Amino acid sequence: MPTKKPLPKKKIVPAKKTKIVKKVAPKKPAQKANPELIAQVYNQINTILDPELGVGIVDLGLIYDVKIENKTALITMTLTTMGCPVGPMLIEQIDMILPTIFPEAIEKTLVDIVWDPPWSPEKMKPEIRDLMQGF
Repeated sequence: MPTKKPLPKKKIVPAKKTKIVKKVAPKKPAQKANPELIAQVYNQINTILDPELGVGIVDLGLIYDVKIENKTALITMTLTTMGCPVGPMLIEQIDMILPTIFPEAIEKTLVDIVWDPPWSPEKMKPEIRDLMQGF
């Protein structure tokens, strides 16, 4: 009987561990508005008048900050008092006016009402404050 040759031994190589890397698209930096556009936005917001005083809300010192990022206007403002009954109306006017006047630059608005720092007459434009002294 013929003898069988033993089969050569195969080396068993462990499989390489593969690292799974989740690919995430890099975040695009927020597109910020140029200073000229910000100035124009302040001017347009100032056309919104406080109905009790008949003065623009920027001149009254109610608007603390305006930023525009990715076609969203971020408005930080306050009201003269916490119980100000015209607050919702002012916000609604801001929401309506900015996308209408600046449709290429602003698609929506976010208005943040803050109470710190609180509003005081010192926040008014000096010439407006001087005019209001008699009231």
